[in-house]
Amino acid sequence: MKAKLTKELCYIAGLSRLSDAEKSLVYIKTDKEEIAEKFVESAIKLGVDPKKIIIESNTEAKFYHSKIASNIREIRENKVKIFKYVNELSRSFVAGIFDARGIIESSIKIAKLSPSEILMLNNLGIKANKDKILNAKYFIMLIKGFSVRIEHIQLPGNERDPR
Repeated sequence: MKAKLTKELCYIAGLSRLSDAEKSLVYIKTDKEEIAEKFVESAIKLGVDPKKIIIESNTEAKFYHSKIASNIREIRENKVKIFKYVNELSRSFVAGIFDARGIIESSIKIAKLSPSEILMLNNLGIKANKDKILNAKYFIMLIKGFSVRIEHIQLPGNERDPR
């Protein structure tokens, strides 16, 4: 792995989209303003000039950075090898995936999970069947503090917890 992995890079790797036409473009389109804000904050921590981040709306942002785009491609191609243990980096990557494609209804789902993403999740102790997370409580505890979308979930049993 050429890239120095940080939680910000791993989060953006899970969250963002990459363009096939423009190899250095990294962008997001989300339904939550807070996710777009975290994307911008993470990009700035990675060294992207704030003036070069293009905010198209409260839920869309993009920037051009060939090194970061290349690092994201490398992380995604090697995710099963890189994220085989539960740590800050794997939790950030899974949180990015969930913030990008996660749905919280009667169950927790992640849209369009690839077979390699399912394998990576299984290696981390998260049981996934197609797009549904089967051990939701463990999943929530794993990415709580890393995911914007999961932050406001209240689990049964911790109603009095002031956090």
